[in-house]
Amino acid sequence: MFRPTSPQRPLFGAEHRLDAVKRARMEKTWAHAYQTKALGLIDETRFAKYFDPDNGRPNKSIRLVVSVLLLKEVFDLTDDEALARLDPTLTNASPFWALGGSSFASLACVSAPNA
Repeated sequence: MFRPTSPQRPLFGAEHRLDAVKRARMEKTWAHAYQTKALGLIDETRFAKYFDPDNGRPNKSIRLVVSVLLLKEVFDLTDDEALARLDPTLTNASPFWALGGSSFASLACVSAPNA
């Protein structure tokens, strides 16, 4: 069953986890540009044909999955490296911010790497 990504921002998303100084600094990085300009350009409806309209559980965010794959290619990361980069507690928060505070570990098809 296809379901587009909700436009509602996460209550505990990246913009709420950073203080004003760090948020202002983050807004000057590539991650903010990706979040505000590129993320919305991913047309999820093009993927709807791959989901049964009457059967199955709703999909995870297509924007999140496509973005992670894109960032993985841009930064030449392995799957485990991509997971680690998207955990704001392990590294810098840029990829986490770029995806609007969405956690890659929230995807049902993967699990977070062991710390």
